[in-house]
Order: sequence, then structure tokens, then C-alpha cells
Amino acid sequence: VLIIFIFFSTWVGSKIDNPIIQIAAASKAMARGDLSKKIDVKSDDEIGDMAKSFKQMSGSISNVLDEVNMLISSATAGKLDARGDSGKFQGEYANMVKGTNQVLDAVINPLNMTAEYVDRISKGDIPQIITEEYKGDFNEIKNNINQCIDVMNSLLADTNYLIDASKSGEIEKRSDENKYIGAWPDLISGVNSMLASVSEPITDLRKVLG
Repeated sequence: VLIIFIFFSTWVGSKIDNPIIQIAAASKAMARGDLSKKIDVKSDDEIGDMAKSFKQMSGSISNVLDEVNMLISSATAGKLDARGDSGKFQGEYANMVKGTNQVLDAVINPLNMTAEYVDRISKGDIPQIITEEYKGDFNEIKNNINQCIDVMNSLLADTNYLIDASKSGEIEKRSDENKYIGAWPDLISGVNSMLASVSEPITDLRKVLG
């Protein structure tokens, strides 16, 4: 009887210890970010259920990581419209994928807006200023684009002013280059100088003829 009891106790102990050892090892590995540890438990008791639940948890985390890595790879490759499918997950795992999508939207939407506005300005299509609210660095980008739009509109207004004045015979009219900074004063100064080179001989000729 004692031998049978010892054998039975050893067998029961192995049935319990081995799965728990596997789960403990897999848990430690998961804590280090290693999801490669496999659990081989085939019993249908409570320990087997625990092992199955652990395997499901590990699989869910692995699937979420695959989804996030897909988004990272897509963004790195310039595929900025890629989004994760949160419908494939439940609970906080779904929220994690949704949150990653929201991060991408928060970054990519202002970038797309910036690309569109810069493209339009480069083609001479000056858009209206941006009124949408952004935060942090994106708001600074928005303000810089709006300043660019203001400068472009001011340059166009000054150029049209000189053109209309010339058409009306008011060839002594000039635009104020001091309103600008950087290279823009040179542009307005150049137009003023061009008009001066034309208007001064005409003014002298008018005086002589008078």
C-alpha cells in the first residue's frame, strides 16, 4: 500500500508540476518579451484549462504585435494609409490597435495637409489659410504655412499693384520692399528697379518734349 501511495503521489505530482513548470517558464520568457516558449499540456483538468488560457493569451499578444509591426513596416515604407484591423481583437487588445491607428492619424493627417498645401503653393495655387486646430509641433507647422500663404498673397498684391499702376500710366508707383525679409525684398526691389529703368527715361523725355 505504501508503495502504491508513493507511486500515486509521484504520478500526481508530475501531472501537476510539469505543466506549472512550463507555464512558469513561459511567463518568465513573456516578461522578457520572448513569446517563443511553447506549452505542451494536454490534460483536461483545471491545470489544462489554465495552460490553454495562457496559450490563448500568448497568441493574442503575438497577433497584436504582428499587427503593430505591420503598421510600423508600412509607415517606414511610406505607405501612410495603412491601418490595423482592431476588429480582429477583443478588449484592451482591440484598444491597443485602435490607439496605434489614432497615433498614425494624429501624425499623418497634418503631414498630408502640409504636403497638399506646399504642392499647391509650388504650382501658384495659393490656398486659404489653415483654420483647423493643431497641437504642439503640428501647430507650429500650420503657423509657418499660414505665414507663407500671407507672404505669397502680399507679393501677389504688390505685383498686381505695380502692374495696374503701369497700365494706368502711373509709372512712378513703387511697392514697399521693407515689408519683407529674406530673399523677398530683393524680388520687390528688382521689380521696382525694372520700373525705374523704364520710367526715368520716359520722364526725362516728357520733360524735354514739354
